Amino acid sequence: MKLSSFIRDNLEKILMEWDAFARTLEPAASEMSGLALRDDARQVLLSIAQDIDTEQSPSQQIEKSKGLAPGEPDARSPASVHGAQRLFVCALN
Repeated sequence: MKLSSFIRDNLEKILMEWDAFARTLEPAASEMSGLALRDDARQVLLSIAQDIDTEQSPSQQIEKSKGLAPGEPDARSPASVHGAQRLFVCALN
């Protein structure tokens, strides 16, 4: 089974584990709702699954693994949005 299929087929189970792990990250977790703990998890996982299924040559895979994917980096990807939100929350504390 491809990893992308595994992610899609087990998304809810993965999200439950994500939530359980996030609850262990104190002190922030004690002040956050379940929705806030999961925040962008669904979108991040589905984005990863879609990226895995995107056709790439071996050389494109190598370049991408080094952060050298063609085109502009997508600052609005679910992972980027999640990171920016976390940075903002940390800056407030």
